[in-house]
Amino acid sequence: MNRVIFPILLPALEDTLYAARRRGLLKKQFFNIFNGVDYLTEILWNTNKRHPERSNSWQKLFNMKWIQDYLTEK
Repeated sequence: MNRVIFPILLPALEDTLYAARRRGLLKKQFFNIFNGVDYLTEILWNTNKRHPERSNSWQKLFNMKWIQDYLTEK
């Protein structure tokens, strides 16, 4: 299991930390500016090797159809 998940998850987590650092959010928490879980979801969705076409048209979390459908149901 570790051989399957970690090669995908660790680079995505590293990119999330770099994004937080670029925004200066590692020194102080700004929850309304950057959501690391949302960012991680975007990375994993857009870089999914089973769907290489997604990397050509990067989508933000709230522009993804499955998220819009989910939020409409709630």
